[in-house]
Amino acid sequence: MLTMTLNNADIVDREDAGKPHDLFVAHLPASAPLCLRPITDADQTFLADLYAASRPDLHGLIDQPALFNQLIAMQQRLHLTGLLHHFPQAAQWMTERDQQAVGRLVLDWQAQT
Repeated sequence: MLTMTLNNADIVDREDAGKPHDLFVAHLPASAPLCLRPITDADQTFLADLYAASRPDLHGLIDQPALFNQLIAMQQRLHLTGLLHHFPQAAQWMTERDQQAVGRLVLDWQAQT
C-alpha cells in the first residue's frame, strides 16, 4: 500500500464526514497540478497499460505478444484481488493532469493497527 503524506492536515484529520475521500476531492485547490476522479470502465485500457509499465520484471519473459498480454492481465487481476482483500475500505481514483490520465491513487483511510 502506498503511504502518502498530505500537506493539508485539515483534509486528512477530519472524521466528521461519512466519506473522507469526498472531503479530499472537494477541497483540492483549483490550482492543483493533479486532479482526482472516480475510475470508470473507460479507464481499463489505461490501467492495464499502467500496470504493464510497472512490471519491468515480466518484460522479456515471453516473446509472444498475445501470451505476454495474458500474463500481464492475469497478474493485474491478482494484484487487484489482493488489494481489495487486504484493503477493502480503500478508495481508488484516477489521477489526471490537464485532463489526461497519469496514474491511479489507492488510499486506505482506515487507521493502521
